[in-house]
Amino acid sequence: ATVFTWQWTNQYLLATTSGTNGALALDCSGWYTNGVVVQVTAVPTGGYQFLQWSGMGVPVGHSTDNPLNLTMDQARTVQANFVSTLPASRVWSGIGPWLSLTNWSPPGLPGPADTVTIGSGQCRIADPATVASLTVNSGATLVFSNWNSTLSATEIRIQGTVTHDYNPDTLAAGGWARDNRITFRSDVLVVSTGAWINADQKGYAGGPANSPGYGPGAGSGSHGGGYGGIGGYADTTYGGTYGSLTAPEDPGSGGGGGNEQGAFGGGAILIEATNI
Repeated sequence: ATVFTWQWTNQYLLATTSGTNGALALDCSGWYTNGVVVQVTAVPTGGYQFLQWSGMGVPVGHSTDNPLNLTMDQARTVQANFVSTLPASRVWSGIGPWLSLTNWSPPGLPGPADTVTIGSGQCRIADPATVASLTVNSGATLVFSNWNSTLSATEIRIQGTVTHDYNPDTLAAGGWARDNRITFRSDVLVVSTGAWINADQKGYAGGPANSPGYGPGAGSGSHGGGYGGIGGYADTTYGGTYGSLTAPEDPGSGGGGGNEQGAFGGGAILIEATNI
């Protein structure tokens, strides 16, 4: 008899790209065996500097590392982004992601020394960003679409609307997913009359008719979802409490669907500012 032994292994695909005004020292795109560490290096052209990595696959907290070490334990897509070394005033218009060069005037990504205005339309930020100052004009909208998409600036002025995407109704081995929130870090934060930093109903979904809601504090029946306090109730089937008492940050849970769709829970907002 002949015995064949198959040596199973996992491989993951890495896709590396470069934005304008720079390049990669080496295109490392390809398939890699599980656990292999790949180092990717960004090289700016003259007059520009490396800003950050973006894409699905950048390790949390390492978006500004250069070179960037990637452990291939999942499929990863990363792009190097570059900014001018000269400070500029950049104004956003239209609809698109923060890292869209053509939505900024003058064209180019905002850097840490730039004065930035979301002038009109809707800008979506999915990666950490640092600028000198940020203004969201009346009628314009800034949307956060990632849990770690922090906006840092010395001064932030909100005259329009800031919000974030819904959190998914996804329960995995590690618990309920936390995908979206608003995070500002600044010395000065000014919110004008009529402006909004709004995460209403951006938490976990309410249940369909005759079904419980979603999230760790989901309500059932016709009862509300909980978080810092229990949900509204008529008997003992209310949504329970969860999260941290001293540093609350989780999205709120959805209410139960009685005869109709239950209400969504509230979203998550983190503001670190010395002057509000």
